[in-house]
Amino acid sequence: DGPPSSVTIDVAPADQITIPTPAAICVGDSAHLTASGSSNYSWTTSNGTPVGTGASIWVHPAATTTYIVNSGTNGNGCPGTQSVQVVVNQPTNVVTDANITVCDQAVAVQLNMSPSGGTWSDADLVNLNAATGVITPIPTAQGTDTLYYTFVNANNCTSTAQTIVTINNEVAAVAGPDVLKCEGDPVFNLGGAPAGGTWTGNITSFNPSTAGVFN
Repeated sequence: DGPPSSVTIDVAPADQITIPTPAAICVGDSAHLTASGSSNYSWTTSNGTPVGTGASIWVHPAATTTYIVNSGTNGNGCPGTQSVQVVVNQPTNVVTDANITVCDQAVAVQLNMSPSGGTWSDADLVNLNAATGVITPIPTAQGTDTLYYTFVNANNCTSTAQTIVTINNEVAAVAGPDVLKCEGDPVFNLGGAPAGGTWTGNITSFNPSTAGVFN
């Protein structure tokens, strides 16, 4: 065998690219990515999908995504590379009544919403407690009011749902004319309009078995 031989391997440094980690975003928002430490940047997702070029780009991920930036070669002929993750938070699913119908009388009604802790807005035909979701119709104010419930979760992501409130004219109840009966007369049915109402005591007829005035 001949004498041993050696080889020198010189490993040239690549550019050290720096990418500040952006703040977490919500679905529908954008994140700003910036790279420094090299030049001729090219950005892709972790699966290789191109998303832009240059030192600064905006991205709009629908879910948490890792982005990779590669640079051009430096004086040593070595490219740089770096990655950064953009965290995407989801909004909370908000549920409210789709539609409710009330009368134009000042009777408080509680709107349903889940989760609680949000804020109601945009009332025109009803008085609205924005924090509790209690509405009180305004007498003579009739029509359709679209109310919005907005909820911001712990990740500062906003969700909105709506409830359509239909305010109808209050229908006056008419008991009918006063009636004179004799003690001991047969039981008679009570009338009233419109049909479908209820009498005090949930009765539908009256027995004049005792003299007196009843109302």
